[in-house]
Amino acid sequence: MSVTLAGTIIQQINGQPREIPRQLTPYLPIDPQEECLGRDEDLRALASKLDHSQKVVVVNGLGGIGKTTLAKAWFQSVLRQYEHFLWIELAGNDNHDGQQYAASFIETIAWHPTLATNLQLEPAAPNEPPEARFQTIMNALRQLKGPNLLVVDNAGAEMEQAAIRAQMPLPPEWRVLLTSRNRLNGYEPMPLDRLSPEAAAQLFRKYYTGDCPPAALDELLREVDCHTLTVELLAKTLENHFGSLDLPTLTAKLRRRQLADPDLQRRISSNHSKEETEVYVHLLTAFDCSGLDAAERLLLARFVGLPPGNAFTAAQLEEWLQVPAEERRQLHETLDRLDRKGWLTRSEGPRFGLHRMLQQAVGYQLTPGMEEWAVLVETFTQKLNFDVSTNYPLLFPWINYAEHLLGMLKEEDLETAAASRLMNNLGAVIEETGQYERARDLLEAALASDLKNFGPDHPTVAVRQSNLANVYRNLGQYERARDLLEGALASAVKNFGPDHPNVAVSQSNLANVYDSLGQYERARDLLEAALASAVKNFGPDHPNVAVRQSNLANVYRNLGQYERARDLLEAASASDLKNFGPDHPNVAVRQLNLGVVFLNTGDKEKARDLFVQAHRLFLKQLGEQHPNTQTAKEWLDNLP
Repeated sequence: MSVTLAGTIIQQINGQPREIPRQLTPYLPIDPQEECLGRDEDLRALASKLDHSQKVVVVNGLGGIGKTTLAKAWFQSVLRQYEHFLWIELAGNDNHDGQQYAASFIETIAWHPTLATNLQLEPAAPNEPPEARFQTIMNALRQLKGPNLLVVDNAGAEMEQAAIRAQMPLPPEWRVLLTSRNRLNGYEPMPLDRLSPEAAAQLFRKYYTGDCPPAALDELLREVDCHTLTVELLAKTLENHFGSLDLPTLTAKLRRRQLADPDLQRRISSNHSKEETEVYVHLLTAFDCSGLDAAERLLLARFVGLPPGNAFTAAQLEEWLQVPAEERRQLHETLDRLDRKGWLTRSEGPRFGLHRMLQQAVGYQLTPGMEEWAVLVETFTQKLNFDVSTNYPLLFPWINYAEHLLGMLKEEDLETAAASRLMNNLGAVIEETGQYERARDLLEAALASDLKNFGPDHPTVAVRQSNLANVYRNLGQYERARDLLEGALASAVKNFGPDHPNVAVSQSNLANVYDSLGQYERARDLLEAALASAVKNFGPDHPNVAVRQSNLANVYRNLGQYERARDLLEAASASDLKNFGPDHPNVAVRQLNLGVVFLNTGDKEKARDLFVQAHRLFLKQLGEQHPNTQTAKEWLDNLP
């Protein structure tokens, strides 16, 4: 086990080991007696599978068939038997073509808001890629003595990847259950079928208290093939029509199963299997948005822009939708009406959600776009905004929100300035996770949009060029990075004048590329100018100054000017200690670079001490497999 895991799983507080809690993630329980109707036989079959299989078990079936409810009922019935348990919910896809806008399983584990904390792991480092963080967390789970329990709800086809399967905890220490619409290779399958007619009738009568003749109900249930979600939603719909709609009329309406818009029918058929298309046609027939008022339609349209499979508090919606204080009561009333009518689900908190399948049915009808989602685009753009002092991992949970929203926008909406700002901020944050290709794609799209909207000389274009160039440099495409940054620097000087902070940023970024290309004198001249500008604009103790000092020191070292490099790195290290504290990875970077300088001047003992300190700090903050940790160890191992 790595020092990081050994030190974090078994930490000492006041001389006593810290106990890892039994419940590792939040979980919203259900009432199995009320919500898991007609599934007793399925529960017994699932329990038997899990007791006897040495593989991970996956409950698979149609969307809305009741997989999550079955898994929750079993989960709650066995919790007392396990030392530790966690429930991971993925916002998976509802499209037959496998398209997915939500965070992957790796990202969900890596940036989970409570899992790493409960495992007593150190906070994620600013530049730690999700794959490395995922491995650290999964390794910590595998170290836990059992019996333990893990459920992954709504898993996608990605779970077949060898990189994920190899990390999963397995029996005998763990019981692992997945739910999925996919038949996943390499797992023990547990197919879940539709409800029996008797159970479907019981479910319908639970939500509909009106006149319900058995023969009329049987006809309706046959029409929808006892599909769990459809039965529940139709019962709620009938209940909330307050007598204006009866069972035979609703059944006749469903039997037509012909949408008024042929193009809508084609779009549904192209996105879903034949079985799922029938379900969606039923949903769109029964859940007709034209019967809602304007406030209800707008709120539902905005729910479509939020990641599926989630529930949100009214306070979150107020913030994200930027609702003025005088309009918040109206929002609450609209939420209550949609809840009563069966469109939204309400859970503890209270939290409001729109079922994935109903969310997509709403999207098919209302076809929302930038007009409805502009406020969400602005909100998540701000959530992903950052500066030099931002702790990047705190922004990672918002990646899912931004990616879903961008994935839903129409092509013409993606070309707007608002969408470009969101793509730019999202790309810059994703770069910090190490996903350089994905960051490149987003930043290239943002740059193309802004060139079209503003022209090549606009200051915003220069910002996009600079951000994209940094990704190109990380990808080793130095010439492309240089060309962009030379253009960005010329634009910044033209628009702001030579002393503006934006100019210094462009100078520093371009200098780093020149350094990578071996053009040290050009890099030195730019960085000296950038450092002078940073000191003038921010003062000597600002983090921006430390970054410029560190970059310039690397160039001086490459030029053989070791004393100047040492002085700059010592100043940058002192600044980082003051601004961030002794445990920040930036401090280790300065220690490592300073150690190299001392080695160049022949002071091997100081170099060794600094390499040891840097390696220890990298190991603690980033883990054994991180490139920085390995680089520090190489310097240590190769000391003459």
